[in-house]
Amino acid sequence: MRRNYSDGRIPTLDAALIDHMNVDDLKKLAKHTQRKIPTRKADIAAVIKRHLSGDRLKSVWQGLDELQRTAVAEVVHSSSTRFPTGRFAAKYGCGPDWGTADKSSFRREPSPLSFFFYGGVMPDDLKERLKTFVPKPAAAKIKTLSEFPAT
Repeated sequence: MRRNYSDGRIPTLDAALIDHMNVDDLKKLAKHTQRKIPTRKADIAAVIKRHLSGDRLKSVWQGLDELQRTAVAEVVHSSSTRFPTGRFAAKYGCGPDWGTADKSSFRREPSPLSFFFYGGVMPDDLKERLKTFVPKPAAAKIKTLSEFPAT
């Protein structure tokens, strides 16, 4: 069941896990916790929430590759909680690794980056916790030329 919030934000990690994910997707994400995966939705969500609790959040973030950490940083240090797909690709040349999918994109196996985004949105409470240790991303740069290139 996807609950829509008027401003497109997700207030809490709990809301993201319960309101924005189904059991199958929770199970796929929970595989990254290396814990036994329960069968009930609320119990699976609790496993994921524990995995991201306290200092573990920093460890999970550090386990991401550089481009994934940059994706998190771009949202943590912006006014939005939505991942800027087009802007990110323009700035970095490609998008981060969200996981693997089959040809139809129906069977997706999420990467650990999916601990931080739910439907492309980072929960507000998670963003606040991440601000305490995630460094600001590099500013966008535009390469300039002193002269026009020869044609």
